[in-house]
Amino acid sequence: MTHRSTQEKCNDILYFLNIHKKPVSTTHVSKEINITIYQARYYLKKLAMAGLVKEIRKRKGVTSLWLSYN
Repeated sequence: MTHRSTQEKCNDILYFLNIHKKPVSTTHVSKEINITIYQARYYLKKLAMAGLVKEIRKRKGVTSLWLSYN
């Protein structure tokens, strides 16, 4: 098993979001990047705090969608 750094995982997520060009669920990100949903949410939140992605939530209790600013 290869362990990737936080930066590599964030880069993988950004690349994935840039390819899709439309909002993607946390679950979709986790499956595509091969990480847990909890890890995906953690990295997506980090990217959002850095201003690289946007979280789209219609209301509480609804699945978050993520979109790259690029």
